[in-house]
Amino acid sequence: YRQQFRDYVSIGVSFNIPKKEVYDKKVLEAANLKVSQEKIYLDVVNDILSDIEDTYHLANSYYDSYKIFNQFLLFQSQKVYESVISEYEVGKKNIFDVLKSLNQILDVKMKLVDTTAEFNISYKKLQKLAGELQ
Repeated sequence: YRQQFRDYVSIGVSFNIPKKEVYDKKVLEAANLKVSQEKIYLDVVNDILSDIEDTYHLANSYYDSYKIFNQFLLFQSQKVYESVISEYEVGKKNIFDVLKSLNQILDVKMKLVDTTAEFNISYKKLQKLAGELQ
């Protein structure tokens, strides 16, 4: 109500509108933060998937090696040992050849133990990466 104009009533409303630059800056900061958080998340997911894939292939490789050692090399080295023993009995081979063939069998068995251990380590790591083992 103003004195000069007794027949008028005035009403006022005020708004605080932020400046466009400040508003745009806050929106851009929030968008950049979201993008950076998504990038970090995707990097972690990709790292885990890569580790799972690498560990799977490593475990598969150890399993294949175990099958080769167990099915072929162990059988072959045992047959060589039997052959050397029979030749030693008739005098064609000496004791060093027998020991060498026996050492070959032991080497194959040690490699079997090593590949079994490495396979089990890879398998447990794969279970841990997949979340089955804590």
